[in-house]
Order: sequence, then C-alpha cells, then structure tokens
Amino acid sequence: MSLYTEYVGSPGADGSPMMPPPNKIPVSSMSRTNSRPVQFENSSLIQSLVDRPMKLSEVHVAAEHVLNATISDPDLLKAISSVHDFELKYLDLTKGAAENYNRSWWKRHGVVLDGEIAAVCHRHGNYDLSAKSYEKVCALYAGEGWQNLLAEVLPNLAVSEDTQ
Repeated sequence: MSLYTEYVGSPGADGSPMMPPPNKIPVSSMSRTNSRPVQFENSSLIQSLVDRPMKLSEVHVAAEHVLNATISDPDLLKAISSVHDFELKYLDLTKGAAENYNRSWWKRHGVVLDGEIAAVCHRHGNYDLSAKSYEKVCALYAGEGWQNLLAEVLPNLAVSEDTQ
C-alpha cells in the first residue's frame, strides 16, 4: 500500500477522505515551479565571470573574502590563517572529542580520533603523545582482529617509540 492510498484512500472518522499531513505528501503529488534566472543590475559583468574559469588568484581572493565575511570568531580566523595554527586547533578539538567518546559507550569512535591525534603528533615530532595514541589504536585493531589496519599503523608506532 502506498503512502498516498494509506492516507487518502481510507476514510477518516467522519467518513471523509483523510489528507496526509504536510510533511507526508507523496513526492509525485507535489507541484513543481519553474524558476527563472535571477536578473542582476550588472548582468553582463556577472555573465562574463560565469562564462570563463576563474584564475587561481581570483579563487583565493574570493575564498578569503567569504571566510572573513562568514567567520566572526577572531580565534578561529587565526586558526585557519596557517597550517600550523589550523593543526593546533584541530588537535585541541579532536582531543576533546576523543576524551568525550572514550568516556561514553562509543569508545571505538574515541580510538579512531586517537589515531588522528597520533598522526598529527607524529608529523609534528611529538613522539611521546604519538606513541600513546598509536598504542590505543593498535590495541583496538588487534582486539577486533583487524589485521590489515593493524599492519598499517604498527610501523608508525615503531617509529614513534624508537624516537622517544
């Protein structure tokens, strides 16, 4: 029985056909509207920008403008200003999320985030934290029998432990 006949085909309490609630209207019965292109004041300029691919420098300037117009938190703007600052912010947020997952029933998710933390710490030369995080990941992978994933992570753990 389709959703439409379930609501419309069966009578209501008063004998009249029931209409589906607005969020349950079958897709095939929804009306479509035809949209027209929006007219801009300087449509020739817009059209010329649409007709040609943007140069990389134009993409960079446009992206920077959108980010500055969208993000109002100065700390977040600073965090995305360089790769190093971004990775520090990423580590901070990921550590918090991993701790919350590790305290909950979803410990696997926390271990996955520990793997992300380990990779960034390994890249930055923080081998102590990298080794601790990789140990958690390896313990999960070994316990679950995920030998292929374990084989990918073990070399990083070995490097982290050797360079401590």
